[in-house]
Amino acid sequence: MRSDRSGASEMSGMLEGLLDELAAHMAFEEEALAGGPGAAGVWEAADLVLLTEEHQRQRAELARIEREALHPDDPLSLALAIRAFIADVRLDMSMEEDRLQRRSVTDLR
Repeated sequence: MRSDRSGASEMSGMLEGLLDELAAHMAFEEEALAGGPGAAGVWEAADLVLLTEEHQRQRAELARIEREALHPDDPLSLALAIRAFIADVRLDMSMEEDRLQRRSVTDLR
């Protein structure tokens, strides 16, 4: 059976990987919106504003989770906060995809 210490270390490593992946994803989206190949005609200026605001909120939440992970008083609460954050990001991504698909279909008309 794992000790609490090894479980915390494993969780810390997974959290670090999650933070890195999300930071890379946000940078990719921001770069694409700023004028990457194919951005013209697909993204609107309002999309960049919405995405930037959402990313600022997500980065603040990630920073809070990261601080809490360094000295977790309540590992269960930390795990639930991470789970809620992931659900929030998945919902945001789904809404972005839906918005782009609707716009693409509208553009075909």
